[in-house]
Amino acid sequence: MNELNTKAGQRIEQQLENLDFAHQRAQKAWQGYLTTSDDLYLDGIALNIHGFYEGIEQLFLWIATYIDDGVPQGGNSHKLLLLQMAMELPSQRPAVISQECREMLDELREFRHVVRHIYPFQLDPNQMQRLVVKISQVLPLLREELSLFSRFLAESR
Repeated sequence: MNELNTKAGQRIEQQLENLDFAHQRAQKAWQGYLTTSDDLYLDGIALNIHGFYEGIEQLFLWIATYIDDGVPQGGNSHKLLLLQMAMELPSQRPAVISQECREMLDELREFRHVVRHIYPFQLDPNQMQRLVVKISQVLPLLREELSLFSRFLAESR
């Protein structure tokens, strides 16, 4: 378990850097849209918001696979994974994220589905702005909660 816990901590740190990058890119694209009103910037915002959530989900899938020993299956597996990360597993780990964080991430999870199933010209600028703000709000909370989880893993060696 020592090596696994070390890997998890490293993975969390790397993914937080990736999330920062996606966040910065979404903000930069939003500024580009505000400056030019060119809706091509909305595509970039959507792609980076999607990437932001995908990065979180990949980390959660890794935790579910290697720490929880179980990944949700089925049509609503993405939602179930988010719920799983907000639950304490008494014999294995504390909750990875809080309910507050889960609720904030849920809107990003839903948007991930939208990006995969609509044409880019249907993106709503108001929704893009709201989601860029949402990422700015959730990232510090996520960073704090994942750091706590990483510390738990380090102490569990």
